[in-house]
Amino acid sequence: MVTTSSNVHLRLCSWAGRLRALAATSPTTSQMAGTVVPCKVSAVFWPIMRCLMSLPYMAHGSSAYGNGNDARASSLEILLFFVDDSAVAITLVSGDLLHITHTARGSTEQAQAGPSGRPHLTTLSEQCTIPINVGMNLTLSFCQMSDHIHLMGIFFVTGIPARGPPLAMIPSRSDCSFSLAVMISLHRRHAIPSSVTIPQPHPTGSSPPAPLGRRIASHRRPPRAMSRASKPPRCVGSPSFRPDEVVDDAPRLQRARDLLAKDDLYEASRALLGLPERDTYTYHATASVKLAEVQHVVRLGGVNGLHGWYRNEDGSPRDPPPRADIDAYIAIFNPATATASALKNFGTNAKKGSIRAEAAARLLEKRYVHPALSSKLTVPKAKSPPSQNPYYDFWAWSCRNLEWCGPCASSERVATSHHVLPILMHHFGCATPSHEALEVLRLLAAGRAVADVGSGNGYWTFLLRRYGLTVHPVDNMQSEWRVNWVDDTSLTDGVKWLAKHAGGKDMVLLLVYPVVGGDGKGAFTRDLVRAYRGDTLAVVGTQNGNGYTGFRDVTMDEYMRREQPEWTRVVQIPLPSFAGKDEALYIFQRGERVPHTPPP
Repeated sequence: MVTTSSNVHLRLCSWAGRLRALAATSPTTSQMAGTVVPCKVSAVFWPIMRCLMSLPYMAHGSSAYGNGNDARASSLEILLFFVDDSAVAITLVSGDLLHITHTARGSTEQAQAGPSGRPHLTTLSEQCTIPINVGMNLTLSFCQMSDHIHLMGIFFVTGIPARGPPLAMIPSRSDCSFSLAVMISLHRRHAIPSSVTIPQPHPTGSSPPAPLGRRIASHRRPPRAMSRASKPPRCVGSPSFRPDEVVDDAPRLQRARDLLAKDDLYEASRALLGLPERDTYTYHATASVKLAEVQHVVRLGGVNGLHGWYRNEDGSPRDPPPRADIDAYIAIFNPATATASALKNFGTNAKKGSIRAEAAARLLEKRYVHPALSSKLTVPKAKSPPSQNPYYDFWAWSCRNLEWCGPCASSERVATSHHVLPILMHHFGCATPSHEALEVLRLLAAGRAVADVGSGNGYWTFLLRRYGLTVHPVDNMQSEWRVNWVDDTSLTDGVKWLAKHAGGKDMVLLLVYPVVGGDGKGAFTRDLVRAYRGDTLAVVGTQNGNGYTGFRDVTMDEYMRREQPEWTRVVQIPLPSFAGKDEALYIFQRGERVPHTPPP
């Protein structure tokens, strides 16, 4: 016998005094597997509700059942009544179905969705199923939007928040205004049923967060497990996809940019990659989304805190930065600007006390180039860089659309990401390469080959090759990507690959978004640094304390300083960071390769 415990935290607030009833809990019942175990919130008198409105209500339920592999382990039903005789009921069935019922003046409409079929009623997406996994928390919230109520979801899987797609749209009259949040915590101690889709770890050495990251999202685990067969360059749903043709097709790139300017991510992705008109591919990360669902979320704008990237010390949201500040942040990474100068101007022209000023101070504080390399690594403007970089275009659009102007202390107080992130990760990878970063890698490689271990879908390898470098992509391919940019990835463990190639002695070792690992101790990164026999190590990862990459409790520079003292940090430059993230390129050198500052 296995026990399931369910905790429900309800917090309701009234708009214009229209909400008239809330919360009293009734005892839950215990039944055998395959039956519903409801925990209902029934109506109480308005005076009592008004007195207790700001207090949390807890309902505890347990269910005992004998079959640990039963997908329908338990369910939770919440009934909410309103003064106009309308009611909304949610039934969440673990690992199986989400039921949404709206009752108004005696009529009942019901939306159902499950693994076997499409939802009916007026759903916003084709999939309303929410698999419930070990340690998953789910927050559902309603938002009044003109004549419909939008049901939104935020998923927390093993501590990584991820806003799910809008789950349903329930017809409502304009006089039924309300705001509601429901938090559900489910803890199961039995085996996850094989029929339930669960998020898989991100690709070895190259994972993101996830919409998914300490925040959704990210931002850190795309793609589910796949076979170990070698994959040529390909895009699922686009048989004509050819990476070089895509990047060299100027009209195609411009068409995608024009569509992004209209906030049409769906059509921009189709234009760039040649996706089908009705695209049904599911992007798996900590949450599973489809391109059309994400496009709908994009159109919702900042509703329900979707653009809430910055918070004050007391947790209250800050106003989003103005468009001019966002454009100034994007310009830092534009190949047509000198990055160091653009970053300096980003701070100089910032209004005191603004988010822009805070972000500029953070980026300038973190940026480092060894004094002996400052002249060599000053990358000039490039109106015609060696290669176009469509990831930069899509990233720049995401900043404008999501109202993001860079990482700072205010953004570290927010633990969510956005539905757009899984799309960008599947199409391009976990981190956006900048022209400066690619040039710095080329200069410090000094003609040597690069071992891109944990190369993921190969986007960094692809661009580095177009910048003139020889690159060996290596990945065990435990994750699946919609787009693969290279066709020669060595499907093997990174340490084994290095052992077969003299420890990479005459190569630069590149780790893009190295996986942290289940214990948080960063065995992947530790083992590779230990196995590497060369003298130049480059790492693309986070430069704040969010624990997305490398190690859970330290940044890459802190780890190298503490445990690898023979290595010298020579570069730490910011990279274009998705909303809620803070990434950089680190480069460390040792031995005779370490630059020496000449005496004054």
